[in-house]
Amino acid sequence: MLLITGFCRNQTPSPLLVRYELLTSRRGESGSTQNTQMGSFTVAPAQEKALSQTSVSFSGSDECQVHLRLFNQQGHLLAQDSLTHYPANSH
Repeated sequence: MLLITGFCRNQTPSPLLVRYELLTSRRGESGSTQNTQMGSFTVAPAQEKALSQTSVSFSGSDECQVHLRLFNQQGHLLAQDSLTHYPANSH
């Protein structure tokens, strides 16, 4: 089981209204799954905030991808990060 928590840190001197998307996918012998979580929040100056948490069941032979994207009020991308777990035998 993989527990995933998306975080945001406001490094500006003003409160920041942010919309987030946390996307997870897993592909393996037992099938595939996808999950999308979205929301909006305000982060105070110099504050770090947990946005969302999800879990993914997977084995070492599964491929798992996580994408976190943060957008401002106008829908412009502010930040993004991703993580991919590849099966050991795929390289």
